[in-house]
Amino acid sequence: MRRHLAFALLLAGCASARSTPDAPVVQTQIVQSHESSIRLNEGKVAANYTVNAEPVKVWAFVPDVYAELGIVGAVLDGRNRVFGNPAVNEQRVGGESVGNYLRCSSQATGPGSVNRLRYQFSISTTVISRDGKTSVETELMGIAKPVDGSSRSTSGCVSTGILEKKIADALQARARQES
Repeated sequence: MRRHLAFALLLAGCASARSTPDAPVVQTQIVQSHESSIRLNEGKVAANYTVNAEPVKVWAFVPDVYAELGIVGAVLDGRNRVFGNPAVNEQRVGGESVGNYLRCSSQATGPGSVNRLRYQFSISTTVISRDGKTSVETELMGIAKPVDGSSRSTSGCVSTGILEKKIADALQARARQES
């Protein structure tokens, strides 16, 4: 009975969660019973990688790496070394469908589900000097809606971690070339 109650609460929470097409919205909702806990849309999560180079050098590489991937970006906070774009509408990045980088709450699986969603996402990369090392934190969040226009609603998306790793690997490769 409690499992059914938890599932009913989960469905009610999903039905009431809203996001707008203007910008990805992060919401956290927890459904608990004494047997389980389900967390939906886990707040901001940034992938963190160490790059073996000085922060100033890594920071200089970030715009070029974004450009190589096909992401138009800008300095969002120069003092804190944050580069990114809060509203990317590209459907292909780094030669791949954005669907490879995001998983969305209403996303179907299987061959028939390919390219059925239109994505909008925000991405930012922060270069941090931490304990004598350079840390690169990339955050990717998005929303999606059906391409066929069958619904005006949007679905929240979470990162698969693939794009963040691709950015960190590209920054590390550039750092190796420079040394």
